[in-house]
Amino acid sequence: MTQLEGLYEAYGKESHQAALDSARRLGGILEDSGKAVPVHCFTSDITGDKAVEGPKHDFIISDIPYGQTVEWKTDREDPVGALLANLEGLLAEGGIAALVSPKNAKIQHDRYIRLSKFQLGKRKITYLSLK
Repeated sequence: MTQLEGLYEAYGKESHQAALDSARRLGGILEDSGKAVPVHCFTSDITGDKAVEGPKHDFIISDIPYGQTVEWKTDREDPVGALLANLEGLLAEGGIAALVSPKNAKIQHDRYIRLSKFQLGKRKITYLSLK
């Protein structure tokens, strides 16, 4: 929240305000429920040949590189496809992968079905589940 507040104060962007509002709503929901949400964060070369190992997750979100300040650092022709292939082993049955991408990015993989997608500013959020 502190980072979002700082970004909004520094730039006054509508997207920062929307993210801040959303974070506050989510915080209120979590506080009202009295339950903690377990979170597992890690760093990995998600486009690599070696499958990523770890516990199964109900929800995975990834903000893929847009090329403005960060870029893919891989030789893969289809880094999004490699990412989705490597997420397979981490998704629980019925789990959802949410990819945040530039609005013109094609998010598809033959092992996944698209549940929904929507745009928020210059970004597109795509929800996928394994077939």
